[in-house]
Amino acid sequence: MAGPFEEIGRRLTALESALRQLVRVGFVVEQIPAEGKVRVEFRDADMIETFKFGVLTPQTRCNKDWWLPDLGEQVLCLCLPYGLERGFIVGSFFSQADPPPLTDPDKRHLRFLDGGWLEYDRATGEAQVHAPRTIRLAAGEAVIIDAPILKCPIPAPNLGQPELRPVEPSPIPAPEEWPHD
Repeated sequence: MAGPFEEIGRRLTALESALRQLVRVGFVVEQIPAEGKVRVEFRDADMIETFKFGVLTPQTRCNKDWWLPDLGEQVLCLCLPYGLERGFIVGSFFSQADPPPLTDPDKRHLRFLDGGWLEYDRATGEAQVHAPRTIRLAAGEAVIIDAPILKCPIPAPNLGQPELRPVEPSPIPAPEEWPHD
């Protein structure tokens, strides 16, 4: 007959095992855009692929905010306690293999694979939008520009700054290269 401490030890071991499965780091192996979900591979000891995991986003009902992590992107997963059938992608994070595009904490920056980017600098109040091809503004009523100076050189000179170049994503790491530091 097991003593009370053996039962407590067994229950603590089971609890520790469940907790280790709740928050995990994995790599995206499949995108399911129509559902806003992805499948993830956990490259720790078991090399398990998950079922479809939802991607957390700020809004989905009246206003909609859309993103899916890229294939091979390292993501933080929150798994519900009853297995890998239900879980969510909390987000992705920078690593040695995928460093931040900037180091200025005053800037909010969004960079795309084709070289386009958007940026806002709260220290200077300057916003920039750069596209490799066309920027299109559409309005149901009007486009209003309130500025003390409006520069619109015709034809637009080749400014050369900033350089629009495609982002070079890091290669998808082999299982033995995981985890990133």
